[in-house]
Amino acid sequence: MDAKTDDSDIGNHKIAQIINELSEHDIPVVVSAGNAFGYKNKDGLGYPAFHPSVIAAGAHGNFRLNNLPYHSIAPYSQRYLSSDLFKPLSGMKKVNSSLIYAPGLFSVSLNNSNDATKQFSVTSGTSVSAAVISGTILLMQEKWNSIHSGRMPLTEIRSKLKAGCEIFQNVSSAIVPTRTYDFRHYTKINIFKTLNLI
Repeated sequence: MDAKTDDSDIGNHKIAQIINELSEHDIPVVVSAGNAFGYKNKDGLGYPAFHPSVIAAGAHGNFRLNNLPYHSIAPYSQRYLSSDLFKPLSGMKKVNSSLIYAPGLFSVSLNNSNDATKQFSVTSGTSVSAAVISGTILLMQEKWNSIHSGRMPLTEIRSKLKAGCEIFQNVSSAIVPTRTYDFRHYTKINIFKTLNLI
């Protein structure tokens, strides 16, 4: 589903119904934004990342790599044209205001292969970023519960996540030079700042 960037009737889809039910119970759903941008040059988020009730996770690098500046959006990570933000609601199916970027480019993680000689592996993708954001939410919920002795409302999770984010610098896209992407509309997670807001 990561690569699915065409319009879908998300309202009647079983996944959409499950997402809505989870949201009604204050259970956050984090979904990878998709990895199809680099080879499809297609704007928009993957499904179900553009569902309005999910928190969509895009990938950025947290170091300088070749011609990519520090903290650039990963070349494969889904994104949307800035103009898409200003279309009527009916035209915004592939845009999600809860899109947040997190490290997901050559991230070092514990190795999950059967090779006993390797302790760590290097992985890339928006699924890695989704795991970072999910882990951040767990830390937020733990801190909230220690202060308020209860479940953190989904509205608080969303607002604190966004408030704790940092805005990207305005970086042009080398992949699709004919289109412009205003990085001021994209935010990257700052875990320390987010936790200090609780």
